[in-house]
Amino acid sequence: MKKVLILCTGNSCRSQMTHGWLQSFDKDLYVRSAGTNAAGKLNEGAVAAMAEVGIDISNHTSDSIWVLTTLHTPLVLLKKSIVSLYAFAMR
Repeated sequence: MKKVLILCTGNSCRSQMTHGWLQSFDKDLYVRSAGTNAAGKLNEGAVAAMAEVGIDISNHTSDSIWVLTTLHTPLVLLKKSIVSLYAFAMR
């Protein structure tokens, strides 16, 4: 199983949206997102924007990277380098 961790600061908006997009591309892809200073809740605008395109991220949680220390993933994506994510993740 391919695993992807999306890492950012607050883990409330863009990283959550990226998480939702990646997961929608491939249900077998294990995707998690986390922040170095997690906000603790999702940005309502991000949830609404994703709902408009048919992707539900309302059940996601804003998690600290420290909670995910047991996630052994070979691919960590930083929000500033989110370009062609799916193609890269599927290599």
